[in-house]
Amino acid sequence: MVAPFKKQVPTTILALAFEENQVFAVHLRRSGAGAQLLKSCQFELSGNPFGLATEVLGNELRKKLDEQDIKEGKCVVALPLQWVLSFQLQLPEMPPLDSEAFLITEAERNFPYDPESL
Repeated sequence: MVAPFKKQVPTTILALAFEENQVFAVHLRRSGAGAQLLKSCQFELSGNPFGLATEVLGNELRKKLDEQDIKEGKCVVALPLQWVLSFQLQLPEMPPLDSEAFLITEAERNFPYDPESL
């Protein structure tokens, strides 16, 4: 039996890269010091991944991967930079208790969603 928290290095992995409505998929197997390409493909989604319901997007991805006979469960995802919700902030000198309120205020000003939705 495998220890529940023991780190295991996978022998195969799926990489998905999103670019607008396009998805690029690469299925790799670790081979010695390198990697062997098992399969690669690209496909178009029915809509913008941000506009699709999570369940619809997941089902669509699964269907497209099944069509390519890709059954891998371990996955790495690359997202376009414009999809990442991030900003850089200089934290001024202040008491630790005030820093949380300051960060929440800055998040409200810089993100399109309220902090609870993020």
